[in-house]
Amino acid sequence: MIHVRVKVILNIIILLSSLSLSPSWAEETKELTLEKSIEIAFEGNKQILAAKERLGIAKGELIVARAGFLPTLSLGGNYLRLGEGQKISIGGGNDVVVRGQDTYSATATIEQSIFTWGRIKNSYRQASSSQKIREEDYRKERNLLRFKVTESFYNFILAGELLNLSQESYAQMERHLRQVEERYENGLASKFDLLRARVELANLKPQLIRSKNSLILAENRFKSLLAFPSRTEVRLQGELKYEPMKTELSQAIEEALRNRPEIISLKEQENIALAGVRLASASNKPLLSAIYNYQFQKPYHWKDEWGKEWNAMVVLQFPIFSGFSTKGKVLQSRSQLKEVKYNLEGKNEEIELEVREIYLNLRQEEETIISQRENMGQAEEAMRIAEKRYISGMITNLEFMDAQLAVTQAKTDYLQALANYLIAKAKLTKAMGR
Repeated sequence: MIHVRVKVILNIIILLSSLSLSPSWAEETKELTLEKSIEIAFEGNKQILAAKERLGIAKGELIVARAGFLPTLSLGGNYLRLGEGQKISIGGGNDVVVRGQDTYSATATIEQSIFTWGRIKNSYRQASSSQKIREEDYRKERNLLRFKVTESFYNFILAGELLNLSQESYAQMERHLRQVEERYENGLASKFDLLRARVELANLKPQLIRSKNSLILAENRFKSLLAFPSRTEVRLQGELKYEPMKTELSQAIEEALRNRPEIISLKEQENIALAGVRLASASNKPLLSAIYNYQFQKPYHWKDEWGKEWNAMVVLQFPIFSGFSTKGKVLQSRSQLKEVKYNLEGKNEEIELEVREIYLNLRQEEETIISQRENMGQAEEAMRIAEKRYISGMITNLEFMDAQLAVTQAKTDYLQALANYLIAKAKLTKAMGR
């Protein structure tokens, strides 16, 4: 009896373990729209998280640069123990102790830069521009990830639609093969027609397998962008739908040159380089600062008691000769400024060309959609006519299969054009810096 109970308990444990490990129990199906997919990708993508941390680095650098405008306060304390106190002989064999063995002091020092010939101001400008560059880098990473998710989202949908089309074509060819077999048995079709139909059905099988594999690959790529485990089940809420984009080419170029993260970053790099020229020019200029000290000490004025005193000073530093390093720094910084200007001009030309190419590709896919939509309708109508005429014996088996192939090709081209158009729209949006 005990043996039976133990066996039952073990079976229950095994059953519960298998259920907990089963994908259908471990992971529920996630219903995802495009917007939700992008949101999830932003939350878990490592490149986005790393770029966000670089923002924190830039903010810290800005705080450090801002500190140059403010005074510095430091506190210090000392304790000194002498082997023996200091004495002064006053004659007659008498000595006066002027300093005991123990000496204490506590000091507070405030230092403020008064005039630095623009050093602090230009350092702050560089740090501020660096922070803006980090912000644009972060925005660039987000825009890139948004495009990648959008592209993967529509490719995933396209793979599903193409699989449905392959299954539909395969099922239709199976029906046609049965018709050919029936006609062959009745002496209305030749052996050649029968063999040709069987070969055509067999040829569709690899295409069906490729469509299934393409769907699996598209799903895996999509889940990878969202950092989902491979066992996660996802269902997309979306469709391949044509919606005209009303943006004109000139508008797209203008917005891209104004809003692209790369352009804004290069302009900030230009500001950094300009501040660098000013910093280099100031390296041989004078520095003026003020220092205030407040001190408690014991002994004080030869008395073994606490006393306090203060002092203030104005410090002027003027570099006279630094081995021509200032000249070298100025030459270096001016060349860096020119380099950034050339890079900015080149990037403007590069982005304009990129937007033109994407825009032309978008319009090409738009025209393909319009033409393929009409072509698909005609192919479907031709297929319906061909099916009726084949049953009536008015056309050959080869003509029927040609009609079916034309329908499949027209639908495939239409679906591909839709996906390409939606992806091109997303690419143009990214190229415009949105």
